[in-house]
Amino acid sequence: MGRLQPPRRTALLAATTLAGLTACSSSVTPTPSTNPPTGTATAGSATATATGGNAQPHVMIVVMENQEYDDVIGSSAAPYLNKLATQFGLATDYHARTHPSLPNYIDLIAGSTLNIGSDCTDCTADDGDTLVDQLAKQDIHWTAYMGGMPSPCFQGAEYPPGTTDGYAKKHDPFLYFDHLRSDPSACNNVVPESRLKGDLGGGRATSFIWVSPNLCDDGHNTDSGCGLGASDRWLAGNIPAVLASSWYSQEGIVIVTWDEGSSNSACCGGAHGGRIATLVISKSTKPGARMDTPVDHTGTLRTVESLYGLGFLRTAADPQSGDLMALLGRPPVS
Repeated sequence: MGRLQPPRRTALLAATTLAGLTACSSSVTPTPSTNPPTGTATAGSATATATGGNAQPHVMIVVMENQEYDDVIGSSAAPYLNKLATQFGLATDYHARTHPSLPNYIDLIAGSTLNIGSDCTDCTADDGDTLVDQLAKQDIHWTAYMGGMPSPCFQGAEYPPGTTDGYAKKHDPFLYFDHLRSDPSACNNVVPESRLKGDLGGGRATSFIWVSPNLCDDGHNTDSGCGLGASDRWLAGNIPAVLASSWYSQEGIVIVTWDEGSSNSACCGGAHGGRIATLVISKSTKPGARMDTPVDHTGTLRTVESLYGLGFLRTAADPQSGDLMALLGRPPVS
């Protein structure tokens, strides 16, 4: 199926504002790949929970660093990741919002970069609701796991100081919001990634999970041997435990994406941070499913909000951002 030809972004955003966080109907269908077996979208409710009933969805977002799509998919440096791509689903026309890292992380949870355009560590985002605020208002529990973080709600810019493979605040969007940082009940949900496997194995994993691996495991510091191969090893060492958990058995969904690519490739009426790989892992995803309709980071936010039955934040209300629902066997958000 051909790609959508959306209306002008400015007019559409005005319309969605007046309509109050709604989006027009459109069709998004996976396109067959000539490589692994293909998948197609099937009918269903765009706002249904991940279990297809009244049970609360389980969603995990994992964010890796700084790789263009063509440097990841098919790469011999990432055998496990490419195995996942044959077993589950892949968005082939997915784009990051911008450069550098931090604005993309903010975009993923807020539907906007909120005027942040650098990897600043002493700045704050314009305050306002994020995805986790929306979840909290619905009494949906969440946890953000940060690689290298020494303790929950750690307020430093990096750990250890001068690190090349530890924790980096610029990959932790939650602590850029004053209301999250200053509220212990929220801030203590941002915890060391070392807790992830134990929480999954012990049945303590929350409904929504965010994971930012450390600066080596996310593939960021290529000059110290921590490139794509390191992120592939992290996935191989962690995703099997996710797939074996009771959290995943309850129709869990895992989205693995990258913060940005190395190019300025663009889509979706404004995203220009490079074309990046994005995997969708779930029991409802057909092996080898491919989706070639455009999606950006706020399209991932739009997907998660839809799965939980939430309203759309900021540009997540714009259908040009796309969504990942077709890779879950569901029609696009409407």
